[in-house]
Amino acid sequence: MMLQNEKYNCYYDEQYDDLTIRKKNTASASSSEIYDDIYLYMDAKNHIIGAQILFYKNRARGILKEFLPKQIYKLLGDLDKQIN
Repeated sequence: MMLQNEKYNCYYDEQYDDLTIRKKNTASASSSEIYDDIYLYMDAKNHIIGAQILFYKNRARGILKEFLPKQIYKLLGDLDKQIN
């Protein structure tokens, strides 16, 4: 399911409980697992351009707040409204 956001492309896969967030008009060069099943996407200059969160609905919000960059964590409240 595509989710609405002005600056990011957001996709939630209900079957796998997988949330993917990527800054619009960017290309990913690499990714890194920052916590169990939480990944950050980086561009060629190593700027964070997105994240993937597996098992999203079961994640403790404290873990997400601790490990995700602020600009991505701030999106989650609006995305949750669209998912639920």
